[in-house]
Amino acid sequence: MAALLISMKRFWKQVIFEDDQGFRVGIISIAIIITSSSLIAILGLNALFIPFLALILFLNLRYGLFAMALYLASIPFIMLFYFQVYIAVSLVFAMFIIVLWAIRKIANKETATATSNSLLAFSLVFFGAGLISGFNNGITGPELKTLVRLIIFFLLIFVIYDQYHPRHTLLLFTAMTLPLIFSSFMLFKEYSQVRDFVSLLDLYRLKPGGVFPNSNLLGYVLMVAIPFWIAIGIWYRDNIVRIMSFGAAIIMSIALILTNSRASILGFAIAIMMFFIWARKIKYLIFLILAIVLIFISMPAIRNVISLGLRFERGTTSRDVIWANSIELIRKNPVLGIGLGNYPSEYDPYFNTAYERGFMKTVPNAHLFFLSMVVDLGIAGFFLALVLYILPIREAMNALKNAKSIQDKAMTYGVLAGILSIFARSFFETGGIVGSGRPYPDILFWLLFCILLKINRPVKEPADKMCFLPIRGKS
Repeated sequence: MAALLISMKRFWKQVIFEDDQGFRVGIISIAIIITSSSLIAILGLNALFIPFLALILFLNLRYGLFAMALYLASIPFIMLFYFQVYIAVSLVFAMFIIVLWAIRKIANKETATATSNSLLAFSLVFFGAGLISGFNNGITGPELKTLVRLIIFFLLIFVIYDQYHPRHTLLLFTAMTLPLIFSSFMLFKEYSQVRDFVSLLDLYRLKPGGVFPNSNLLGYVLMVAIPFWIAIGIWYRDNIVRIMSFGAAIIMSIALILTNSRASILGFAIAIMMFFIWARKIKYLIFLILAIVLIFISMPAIRNVISLGLRFERGTTSRDVIWANSIELIRKNPVLGIGLGNYPSEYDPYFNTAYERGFMKTVPNAHLFFLSMVVDLGIAGFFLALVLYILPIREAMNALKNAKSIQDKAMTYGVLAGILSIFARSFFETGGIVGSGRPYPDILFWLLFCILLKINRPVKEPADKMCFLPIRGKS
């Protein structure tokens, strides 16, 4: 009993009081996030979950981004157990984070709220363009659902921006990485059970996704997380952290290749190329590219295996047809677009030119982000897409120019590489940036964007110390 009281007293001093240490609180937070994310998936809405809601409420009042870290760690597990309703659960979780943010503001009597003119202007113009397009064509049910989801989505972005501090970066990426490591080992186990090469190739073409509902989603999140850990491994000065970062990056890189998500692998390749350039190893990059090309040309057996594995015989998997039909939709609605959420129904007359009905029930989007924005929002979508391609890169360039330490550069390189990966992927996929209003995984792009925005603006030291190995300034 005495030992229990001493432990409680130590926890009280380290976590409740203001003199706690960031590293200790970070470790405690990671343990609680792992436990809570698992319990969320297992218990669901069971009454036993109520005490954990109370714990989350307390920790979020004390540490503003705790609920967001828990969100990043638990949503993939929610998808695994509750796939049919995960979008609704994701939205409820997002609203929960927003409510906790408001409660924390009131409880701490905080009157100031950090805002970004860029985020505010984009969200207002995007939402306004969606409304105008809807009123022009008559707001449909899917369009109304999308607009409501967008309200929650943009509020969540503002909460992240208000509460984020560069010290929190490692904690957030660690939370994001937990389900990825879990999924990676699930893939390793699945592939290890294959006994012959033909079965291995068949499994690869089936594209397993771990705890994620499909391999493309897993590939996207891996593609976002891996560059950050590579940057920490290259430029961070703590050797233990560097070894752990490289280890995680290697595990997840292998898993990314096993997902057979071609767009995500392409985005990751772009990130790797940028790391060679930033590290001033261009000669090694040229040598690597030439070696790959030489192997591909001179060894037909390897070329054939790669071609079969990556489904080269299927080309763009009818994306070229979808793009051509999407351009026809733009010609019919060039100014205001077809409206948010209406693409599947508007595309339906063209459906049989792309897929057989028995193979795919619907075409959800244009499979190209820029094209999808123009189809949905017309001229406004064109300029909004341009803004989203330009602003993060501009913020990253400013962050690199103003970086005060190698830690700042490491964080900026990792975040920028993730954003460039998303941009490369967006030429073949629509999801992962903005459009549908679904918080996950689109919120990952905006988390990266908020990090860059906050790096370039003065940030006061937060009252909370939940940082898990501070990355900014001297540690």
